[in-house]
Order: sequence, then C-alpha cells, then structure tokens
Amino acid sequence: MRIAACALTNLLVSTLFLKADLLSVDLERAPLDDYTETDLLTDWAGANVFQGVDEGSGGGRVSIVADPIGGSNKVLEVRYPSGASASADSGASWV
Repeated sequence: MRIAACALTNLLVSTLFLKADLLSVDLERAPLDDYTETDLLTDWAGANVFQGVDEGSGGGRVSIVADPIGGSNKVLEVRYPSGASASADSGASWV
C-alpha cells in the first residue's frame, strides 16, 4: 500500500506542475548589463516588492551575463558578497 500511495502522490504533484502557469523570461535579446528595476518590472509583471535590483549602472546586485558554464545563453547573475547574509546586504529578491 505504501508504494501505491507514493505513486499516487507523485502523480498528483506532477499533474499540478503541468497545469501551473510558469514564467519564462527571454534574456537572449537583452544586453549584457545591469538588470535594473525597469527591466524587472517589464519582465516580471506584477512584481512590487524587491531588494538588490537598483536603477543605474553598477548600482544593483543583479546582471545579465553570458552563461558561465558555457553555451550561448544569457543568464541572470545575482551577487552575494562575502560575509553578507540578509537581503538588505546580499543577493536580490522580488515577489
């Protein structure tokens, strides 16, 4: 019975994920540069609480960079300074 219960649970979770609306942000046409508040508000519709993403060159902790593990994709890089642990000091967050 445990195996059947696990299989049913996995099926339900898988079904929920298949029906969920996922956000996909295409960074391929974006310039390699800081990721600003304007970019965030354009790409993540409805975002209204965020830290670590600032307007202006060099101000934020989030940038669009070439994929560091290779390939031709672009990715968001979030900086975490050594010794910092709170969102006010490190990384970035938005909802």
